[in-house]
Amino acid sequence: MTQSRAFLSLGRQLDVVWSMTSIERETLFTPVRIPLLKGLLGHRIFIIRNGEEQRFEGIVSFRADSVNN
Repeated sequence: MTQSRAFLSLGRQLDVVWSMTSIERETLFTPVRIPLLKGLLGHRIFIIRNGEEQRFEGIVSFRADSVNN
């Protein structure tokens, strides 16, 4: 079900919808502020091949300006 359809179904078929927030949505509906993903929505994960963990084990942070092009 798309987010648009889910919001149209609120009060009829659905009682709760999980979604990103917006000013419009918070005006039309009552927000329930429970961090379902515990704040991970804006994070990126780094995926590497199995067996190559040792190449990356010393990395603790990443700065875009430190990358060589």
